[in-house]
Amino acid sequence: MTRALVNKKKRTGKRGALTPRLDIARAIVRAKLEAGEPVNRQKLQKEYGMSNAIFDTAIYAEVARREAMEELGLATWHKTAQEKLDAGMRQYKKNLDMQFEQRVQQEVRLRIESTVLPSLRKREDDAKRVIKARKGVMNKATYTKILSCLHPDRVDGDVLKRRFEQVFHLFKDMELLLVAEAEKPLTGMEVPDSLEGLMALRRGRKKGGVRVR
Repeated sequence: MTRALVNKKKRTGKRGALTPRLDIARAIVRAKLEAGEPVNRQKLQKEYGMSNAIFDTAIYAEVARREAMEELGLATWHKTAQEKLDAGMRQYKKNLDMQFEQRVQQEVRLRIESTVLPSLRKREDDAKRVIKARKGVMNKATYTKILSCLHPDRVDGDVLKRRFEQVFHLFKDMELLLVAEAEKPLTGMEVPDSLEGLMALRRGRKKGGVRVR
């Protein structure tokens, strides 16, 4: 309640539409008591322009009113009702948060399944076409024969064995370039069709497994 309103009501001095000074003081004191705030007579007098006597009477009346309510159990009822209201507001906010989270999840799912996964499948298909077009420079039999000739067990001496071992591994690593794709087809990772499949693939990767087709 503002000082201007208090002054306006003081000037009228009527009961009915506008409250007398004591009722105003009691309303001010009641609000502070219910909020658990300290009641300072001097501060209230300066703030609202009413005498200490008015606030003394208001404080006495409100304390008596509060004690009477406690005896009747009304204060407890008021507290319980407020607690129920607070609990209802918390539940309402929780429901709003859950609905917002669900909308976000649905939007993420839609974007992944309509944009990300189709793009991944297209890239995989393009890569497969490139790989299938790989002709190589020799057939698998020729490659295997040369590789066997480079095996370090075919030679004696530590120095020569180390050289053959290096060449053996270099040649073995070149298999994908030297041998035609038709004779040694590669396997690719399966791109899932849904968000659940993508999450399952991710979990499989974390565990060390890779799904192939």
